[in-house]
Amino acid sequence: MNFEHPSKEDLLEACQNNRLAQVLERTPLERLGEVGETLAAIHRSGSGDVAGALINLKWSSFDMASCL
Repeated sequence: MNFEHPSKEDLLEACQNNRLAQVLERTPLERLGEVGETLAAIHRSGSGDVAGALINLKWSSFDMASCL
């Protein structure tokens, strides 16, 4: 997976395999808007349960230092 620029397929797989937190942590801050747009498109298309993946994230476990 290319964490610098995760593809739609990468994000869908991450949602399906409970790895979305790992992807978000390792994606550069300047790319997170684009990732959010792709996640929204996946959700709207019904091809993945993005809302469920976001709800199940353990936000307290995020490594915020990696975002700086």
